[in-house]
Amino acid sequence: MNWQIEEVAGEADAQPAPGQRLLFSNAAAAFIVLILIFAIIVFVIVPYFIRPDSGQISAIPTDIPTPTESPTVAATETASPTPGATPVPTSTEEVQTALCSSVLPARLSVGDQASVAASLVNVRLRPGSTNPIVDILAQGQLMNITGEPQCIDGQMWYEIRSRPFASSAGQRIAIGWIAEASDGDYLLQPSTGETTSSEPAASPRPAAAPLPSITPAATTETGETETVQTEFCPGTLPPRLSIGDRARVIDFQIDVRSGPGHDNSQSYTLGQGRLMDITGEPQCIDGQVWYEIRGLPFTSSSGQTIEAVGWVVEASGGNYLLEPQN
Repeated sequence: MNWQIEEVAGEADAQPAPGQRLLFSNAAAAFIVLILIFAIIVFVIVPYFIRPDSGQISAIPTDIPTPTESPTVAATETASPTPGATPVPTSTEEVQTALCSSVLPARLSVGDQASVAASLVNVRLRPGSTNPIVDILAQGQLMNITGEPQCIDGQMWYEIRSRPFASSAGQRIAIGWIAEASDGDYLLQPSTGETTSSEPAASPRPAAAPLPSITPAATTETGETETVQTEFCPGTLPPRLSIGDRARVIDFQIDVRSGPGHDNSQSYTLGQGRLMDITGEPQCIDGQVWYEIRGLPFTSSSGQTIEAVGWVVEASGGNYLLEPQN
């Protein structure tokens, strides 16, 4: 009897407790969930991203849909005109005028004749108020426009060549650049050769004294030119140039000085063949004839543009350094 009771009690101890049964149930459920997730990955997600043709995994699509191509419609060449469109300038003069649209309208062009409308105007070496002044013209002085206008610092500048006028050194010609207008007033005005009635006439300039007659140079039997004594500049060769002429350097080189005479400082050196315009009457200094000139622009070996302005001697040592250039 006692033995049977112990056997029944041993069977009761072999059965799992309730907590163990719950743990086993949870583990089984988790195992089943993992199997389901693996099945979904293998049989649903992986086949979706694998291309059947190449076996390559395609890029994961983004949220931005791929736009479909629309058929291209050829545009017609007929454009609607813009109301109030400004015509595009074509010539150099029109372009410069457009650049200087803030100043008074330009009234001059290349080949025109103009006169000074202000009491005095400065003639400068190059366009721009910061360049050196090479001459001053009084009201009524006539000039020819020789170059295209340039807009510099809000001003329209013209290259000019004045008509001969009298100065303290005799007849001269001004060559350089002048601004057409300044501070809302015209400095130059178109002219037909006479001062218009709208502007006061310029005071007449005194006529320059005529140069003394010059005896032509004599030629020796050997063909050399000998010095002829002249009233204008005794002891030198007769002058062959006059104001307004163009001359050429025939010596190896000549010096351009700040004034007539070797005592003045040397400003430039011009080589053989360089051209220049005679802008002033000749002066006899120390037995030599000096001319005020303005050289034609040229580019030096350093790449700098040179415009020589000053005085040169026509002859030295019985030889001409300059010759007239037709």
